[in-house]
Amino acid sequence: MGVMENGKRMLDQVFALYHRDGRPYSDLRMFEFGNQWTTADFGVSSMPMKQYMAELGLKEHVSLDLNGRDGALKRDMAEDVTDLGEFDIVTNFGSSEHVEPFEHQYHVFRNLHCLCRPGGFMIHHVPLRGQWAAHCPVYYTRDFFWKLADRHDYRLLNYSDCDQHNLASLIYQRCSDVPFVPENLFPLSLLVWDNSTDYPKFEGVHY
Repeated sequence: MGVMENGKRMLDQVFALYHRDGRPYSDLRMFEFGNQWTTADFGVSSMPMKQYMAELGLKEHVSLDLNGRDGALKRDMAEDVTDLGEFDIVTNFGSSEHVEPFEHQYHVFRNLHCLCRPGGFMIHHVPLRGQWAAHCPVYYTRDFFWKLADRHDYRLLNYSDCDQHNLASLIYQRCSDVPFVPENLFPLSLLVWDNSTDYPKFEGVHY
């Protein structure tokens, strides 16, 4: 998977916010859902995001992917991974839509919430309903992200319904230590489950 132009722009925006507050790269912990790579939008040779962040000088970069490649932890986001601690930045660049069955979306977003410290930032870059046909089993809606923000005291810093790649792009700031909602209050009904198409299956790789 690659982090494209809008993803790079959102990362730069979050880094700028930390620099404005006087925090250097060397003070930041970042969690990456999925083993991502840079693209031409970064202005550097293609490399794992872990390597790119190390060259920036981040204090720590933790990635998680069932493929276990390029230094990623081989763990499943549908299970509890909160033992990894809290991070300043949590990213989901085209990963959560590949987690199934449908009900496991709750566990993914609970993990992302708990991994982000209060005051930290979450970045999502995922396919919208009606876009990227046959790409994945789960698609997202604007209402889902609105409801998620409302129920968890997230400040929405950036939102685009449809960028040049037909993806939803957004930045949340987790503003308080409000816990994640129980499963019966998670807005699962605002997601779209599509198992009618033959989307790609990757052996040993979720994301």
